[in-house]
Amino acid sequence: MEIINLKENDNITSFQDIVLCLGFFDGVHLGHQKLFATANKYPYKKGVLTFYGNFKKAKLINTFQEKVMLLKQYDIDYLFVIEINEKLIKTTCEEFIKKYLAPLHPKIIICGEDFHFGYNNCGDWQYLKQFFNVEVIPLLKIDGIKISSSLIRQLLKEGEIDKVNKYLGHNYFILGKINKGLGNGTKLGFKTANIDTREGYQMLKNGVYLTKATINNKKYDSITNVGVHPSISKLDKPIIEVHIFDGFDFDVGDEIYLEFVSFIRDEKHFENVDLLKKQVLFDIDFAKSYFKKNQP
Repeated sequence: MEIINLKENDNITSFQDIVLCLGFFDGVHLGHQKLFATANKYPYKKGVLTFYGNFKKAKLINTFQEKVMLLKQYDIDYLFVIEINEKLIKTTCEEFIKKYLAPLHPKIIICGEDFHFGYNNCGDWQYLKQFFNVEVIPLLKIDGIKISSSLIRQLLKEGEIDKVNKYLGHNYFILGKINKGLGNGTKLGFKTANIDTREGYQMLKNGVYLTKATINNKKYDSITNVGVHPSISKLDKPIIEVHIFDGFDFDVGDEIYLEFVSFIRDEKHFENVDLLKKQVLFDIDFAKSYFKKNQP
């Protein structure tokens, strides 16, 4: 997949015979994947046009790096990227087409029925049809529920990881680096890898999760706590702590790819450290049993 940054003042190279999927693609959920599957019907190179940054105040599901990782799975030839800034936000529909879409000469444009572009969302698929051959994909519904990035963000806040993963079509994950933590896990006898929480991105509900951690190209069963340590020196904001089973060692600065498999329980306050340790041991036993029964 070739990544091509589209800038307003660049002379955009003309592309021939491409089918172009349009969208923000936060989460790259099943609805987005339906666009890519539709593009595969055509005998043309496949392009995706998306954006870097954030149009809204809503928190995002994925970093741009994570989004690129996901898009690479769908046999996309060209990923066209437009950086979001104030000038872009004020770009009219007509200007957007002239500056970014027309130079690409798409044979076909594919977008969801809720796709909008241009200043104050002035453009939609009906507007695009005045200039291009457009195929519009209805919003995907599962069990009568419309699949959208906003729905997935809400489910993340509620800790509904099973539903999140179902609607994403893959395990929700975060990509980060292990940093130096407070050492509370080690003091309790459960060494943890600590990951920075990400400003501007949707945090999971506080609680304990079944997870899969990939470090240095090896995948490990694990449990992860997202929370504020209500039983030990309560924190001002949540942190993410991963306990990898069987004494695996790691270094500060290692990159970690952390998949969230299922929700175990809410974070809660314990009256003393012994009760906390007892609960963590129970969580670990539960997780090991789960993974033993559900290994691929």
